[in-house]
Amino acid sequence: MTKPLLIYDEAHALLGGYASSERLREKLREFSCVPPVSYRVQGDKVFVFSLLVSLVQQRLGARAMDVTPELASELVEQAWISAEKAVVSHAVMPLPYETIQFDGDLRIYHRPFNAVLPGSYENRETANEALAQLLLGKPVGRAPAGDTRWFDYNGQAMQPRHEQRLSSLPANPLTYFGDSDEAPASYGDVRSFVAGHPMLDASYVESLRVQQQQWKCAQGYATRLAEEVAPHFWKALQDYGVHKLGRPSQFLCDFDREDADVLCELYPELSMLNDATLLGLYNDFSSDVLQMRKMVADRSNEFLFFLLGQLAALSGALDAGDPRDVHSPEGSELVLLGRMAAYGVLQGSEFIEASEFALACLEYERALSSLTGRANDALNFLAGLQTRPSTDGRPIRTLNDMFRVGRKTSVLTVASQSLSDISATTV
Repeated sequence: MTKPLLIYDEAHALLGGYASSERLREKLREFSCVPPVSYRVQGDKVFVFSLLVSLVQQRLGARAMDVTPELASELVEQAWISAEKAVVSHAVMPLPYETIQFDGDLRIYHRPFNAVLPGSYENRETANEALAQLLLGKPVGRAPAGDTRWFDYNGQAMQPRHEQRLSSLPANPLTYFGDSDEAPASYGDVRSFVAGHPMLDASYVESLRVQQQQWKCAQGYATRLAEEVAPHFWKALQDYGVHKLGRPSQFLCDFDREDADVLCELYPELSMLNDATLLGLYNDFSSDVLQMRKMVADRSNEFLFFLLGQLAALSGALDAGDPRDVHSPEGSELVLLGRMAAYGVLQGSEFIEASEFALACLEYERALSSLTGRANDALNFLAGLQTRPSTDGRPIRTLNDMFRVGRKTSVLTVASQSLSDISATTV
């Protein structure tokens, strides 16, 4: 007797129920009577989209997709509830707030402004009353009297978690700013000024833009000089102690032999490293810097600076208890560290001193990136308020929306499976 073959569709089992709910969400958001947002505040009432979905499913059960605009309109009335119930029973979180641990306490956090609100809470439940107030647009708490660290935004007191001042930056280690066309294209810009944040004025944003442009140009100039003499640094790797990157406990699997042989041919300057170490380092480079899920062996000067960056981290202050805020670098930070160390050597420094210089560059890069990122978060939030009512939650998005974006951007993923890969199951 021939045994039947059962093919188990894991994707359908995983997404089956979820997909049907997503289709219902898509249909409901198209009805003119339904606000197409996660929540909407009107007076002292809050419309909750997820509650409407549940009400439709409870009323129609398996026939939920048969919902009509008339039925949706009837149930929408029941989906308008109190702010307290929206927060407590339906986990509505007023935008752009969230709860975080700060100085050992649970605090309400305004992420775009990187600021916490007055008051601390034992847990999320004890914060619900304040969150309900915020959902209705009402301020909570008051700033401590005389504490100048706080600012006021639309009547709500807030305390920044970090300073937003150019004076908080460490000294720029790169004294030559280069030409404007030497700035790396990948480095993000400060967005245009939008009024509304009490601690961000147009003058500060322009000064931050100038500071960033100077750093971009200086970094581009140093990078160009380092790239021009890359052959010298390939030869100098042994003198700088590249053997320190060895991984004696690592072994090479048989299925990695071909990749390791290709890398040995591409990088003869690294013959002092065993094959397993070379393959491991290149795998780290591929995943952390190139963001590639599968390694593709190629000769690249960027890999050189990745290695130099690791040596600079070992040779510099990171192992000497440096008090600066420079945590262990990784990924593209190692490439930057390597390029700046190479530039330091070109300026006449020994590699150890050049490594210290490179660490100072990394410290400045991180500090400037933090200032720029926080400023952009605040400005982007203020710009978004010009197009999105403050009474609305996020627009309703579904899994199919993601698929549509993938099709528009021509993202193609091909998966194939042979029946020989599937084990027969007796049924």
